[in-house]
Amino acid sequence: MPCALGRTGQTRSKREGDGASPIGSFALGQAFYRSDQLPRPRTGLPLRATRKSDGWCDDPGDRRYNCRVTLPVPSSHETLWREDRVYDVVVDIAWNRGPIHRGRGSAIFLHLARPGFEPTAGCVAVGRAAIARLLEGRLARMPDAYRHGIAFLIAFSIITSLHIVVGEQAPKLMGLALAEKVALAVALPLQLFY
Repeated sequence: MPCALGRTGQTRSKREGDGASPIGSFALGQAFYRSDQLPRPRTGLPLRATRKSDGWCDDPGDRRYNCRVTLPVPSSHETLWREDRVYDVVVDIAWNRGPIHRGRGSAIFLHLARPGFEPTAGCVAVGRAAIARLLEGRLARMPDAYRHGIAFLIAFSIITSLHIVVGEQAPKLMGLALAEKVALAVALPLQLFY
């Protein structure tokens, strides 16, 4: 898949403002899109329409470093509502996000490439068709009825398993392993009535 990387290449030791793209595998997190420029993308990712007040703090001295902020803010920041259209679709790739290390790089996104795939300031930029494929994935292409059915089955399985293990098996195993102690503990409240 053709893409544009940072103007200084790639690095394993990313620093704020170094112009390099971090090397690694990253999760796709929150996605943003310009609703005035394109229809809502199909995706299973958390998705939100970009607002003119959306920004991303890139000031290592600010407590909101590498987090979305509501503009205006006095600290250095990236503006998510851009006129050059590269942020018409933008996805947080969760770089430096858990825990956040100040100065290790911020606002590293997957976004739309400039014409000719010009280098970025550290992000990964791809074409419009490529970002649509990445956003959709398998789950997003399924009809809603199938997705809801799969979600129901997963939730039902988890709840049933927890009920059987925590609600039934654990008390029975405790009763068998510690029969005398459990009997004495249960008998204490009964002594109040007899």
